[in-house]
Amino acid sequence: MRTLKFAVFMLAVLLCSSCAVGPDYQSPTADQELRFSDIADQSQALEKGQLVDDQWWHSFADSDLDMLVQQAIASNQDIRAATGRVQEARAMRNVALAANRPTLSAQASGTRSQQSQLANFPPGIPTLFSLFDVGLAASWEPDLFGRIGRQTEAATAQFEASIEDRRSVLHMVLAEVALNYVDLRMAQLQLRLREEQVEIAEQSLHLTELLRGQELVAESTLLQARAEVNQRKAALASLEAAVRAPAVRLAVLTAKPPAQVLDSLLEPAADILVAPSIPVGLPSDLLRRRPDVRAAERRLAVASANLGQETASLFPQFQLTGGLSSNALELDNLFTGPSQAWELASILNWPIIDGGRRDAAIAAARARYEVAFAAYDQAVLDALGDAETAFASYVFAVKERETLQSVRRDLQSAVELETLRYESGLADRFALLDARDRLSALDAQLTTARRSELVAAVSVYRALGGGWATAEELLGTTE
Repeated sequence: MRTLKFAVFMLAVLLCSSCAVGPDYQSPTADQELRFSDIADQSQALEKGQLVDDQWWHSFADSDLDMLVQQAIASNQDIRAATGRVQEARAMRNVALAANRPTLSAQASGTRSQQSQLANFPPGIPTLFSLFDVGLAASWEPDLFGRIGRQTEAATAQFEASIEDRRSVLHMVLAEVALNYVDLRMAQLQLRLREEQVEIAEQSLHLTELLRGQELVAESTLLQARAEVNQRKAALASLEAAVRAPAVRLAVLTAKPPAQVLDSLLEPAADILVAPSIPVGLPSDLLRRRPDVRAAERRLAVASANLGQETASLFPQFQLTGGLSSNALELDNLFTGPSQAWELASILNWPIIDGGRRDAAIAAARARYEVAFAAYDQAVLDALGDAETAFASYVFAVKERETLQSVRRDLQSAVELETLRYESGLADRFALLDARDRLSALDAQLTTARRSELVAAVSVYRALGGGWATAEELLGTTE
């Protein structure tokens, strides 16, 4: 009874005096001066103050893009691997949680022994005997100074960081699908325009051949016209490769063998992609939306918890152990009163002199915390830099496209006038073909500008951190 009272008293003292040493983590607060530059004010295509649409790919109003995004979310191998890393981190967190719980183990053994008959055993002691042993052993380490708690805190933050890493992968995959889809559709449009330019050059060559047959133009003029046709045909080969490359990449992103889906991916779209107006939100929203910033904050929490864990190593560690067993030479005598044995023990482990190892470990943990803090600050700066760069690219791409559209209206009017002049007999067909060629060349330049605008639009969405929440819902793995 006295022993039991002592054990209860010791346990109560340990529980009542437990505390956690080391720094208590506090998430960094957003800088009140965090703001965007005035670049977003230079275009109505960027809507300040509005939150970015998480399902931003729908704003392009393209059903093929919507389908590819859903396929990538469901099947992409990078997303699959990132999900596996989350599951691993969750398991490691559960391992850490178990360290703060009592353990109970059971053991049983049965031995049949024959001793040497020449070993001078006392009379009456048999040399052939059996020994049976059954018992339970329990142990528990009270977390007196928070070492185990900090370890659990670190594992939990690491698990949460792995979730943010998966969100970064989702975020990246969504943007890659959209960018490759833009490249595919714009390359197809460029190819069609180049084929149109080849057709115009061939018509011009045909007229030149007729005139040369009548000796109305020089041979050099005919050679130049023929060279122009061949030069334009040669340019088609690189454009055909430019069409296939993003299609192959889209197949890989959606985890499909390219040979199986290339035909469907290479089917031209009916409509031309148009860049939407983009709500950009507030700078402080970046800290909540960007998964790389969120992951950096969680890794800062890991570093803080590890510092607390190392600090706790300066203090004693206690462990309570106990056991209950039954030992007998005969199996029938197990669990009888005389065969029972028990023990209860408390263990104190407190290294006094370690050559400065623990102090050095704490200094290293503190340095890792500073590194993590710098990484977090850098992630915030990178997010702001990405947003500013994307804003500028988008604003000036819109300006370029609008200017080229104005030029196109003039060239379209010129083609219409040359058509009237040709039909009225006031101009030859060369003038009309030249006007059409200028318009087609401008359309190719306008397509390049449209591609830059669409790529910049996707980059804005990527910089603003949109899309991963919806992707997690579609994936069915929200935490």
